[in-house]
Amino acid sequence: MPLLEQVGRLLELRLMLDFSGSTRGYAFALFEDSRIARIACERLDGYEIRPGHRIGVVKSMDNCRLFFGGVPKTKTKSEFMEELTKILDGITDIYVYPSAQDRNLNRGFIFVEFKDHRAAAMARRKLIPGKVMLWDHEIAVDWADPEPGDPIDEDIMETVNFLSKSTFIYIFVFFLILIQYTSFSLIS
Repeated sequence: MPLLEQVGRLLELRLMLDFSGSTRGYAFALFEDSRIARIACERLDGYEIRPGHRIGVVKSMDNCRLFFGGVPKTKTKSEFMEELTKILDGITDIYVYPSAQDRNLNRGFIFVEFKDHRAAAMARRKLIPGKVMLWDHEIAVDWADPEPGDPIDEDIMETVNFLSKSTFIYIFVFFLILIQYTSFSLIS
């Protein structure tokens, strides 16, 4: 993608499609490091891709966690793990919170952590169509909200050393116009 590569090394571009194969109007671009990603946000946000059509570019972080609501309150973490790993791949952890009234029960919702965003997205896609049932309970599945707290300044984070710090960051490219996949081009 020449437009994106003007900013820096582009590792991946994922154009998001709906179930019919039409574009959903946005894509995710993976750059080599967070500095390049920040520059891409600054330079490309509001860029006029063709006369009268501008794009919006904002930072996006991979979400690896799903929210499951309406789960049976009598089930434990190990029971959820056993049941969900039968139908979903890539689960790394399940967060179950005890009820305030009865510590032997959960609150009726759980968070399921996956090894990566792709595993979480595939699980969500598998569970969204129709009604999802666990132990005869209809459950709702959606992306979990990000952890609470203020965003951390990127310049400050660059001065901190992490043993496992990822050098990749996703940029969420939201096109202000919905266009068909066959007519999509970042250079036209």
